[in-house]
Amino acid sequence: MTLWLTADWHLGHERILTLGEGRPFESLVDHDEELIRRHNALVADDDDVLVLGDVAMGKIEDSLAKCARMNGRKVLVCGNHDRPVMASEAGKHEKVFEWIHRYRE
Repeated sequence: MTLWLTADWHLGHERILTLGEGRPFESLVDHDEELIRRHNALVADDDDVLVLGDVAMGKIEDSLAKCARMNGRKVLVCGNHDRPVMASEAGKHEKVFEWIHRYRE
């Protein structure tokens, strides 16, 4: 078992394709699929993954479905882009996050 720390996946975030120089993705689908592919190439199902915010900005159901495809036992510490609905919706998707710490303003 390995502990992984990660952040800023920005799944479903259209603007992520234009932020910064040299973004290699033609579409948001390409971005999200490559992120999932790279994550799963490193992380095993029995690894722990601490996600330090800014998971997604797309539709909540789509975002959670993508997160569910990512290996590991994931814990989310909500960031400023993670809506409170992430926590309330996660109960419907127990396999997505083991635990969610809500973002406080």
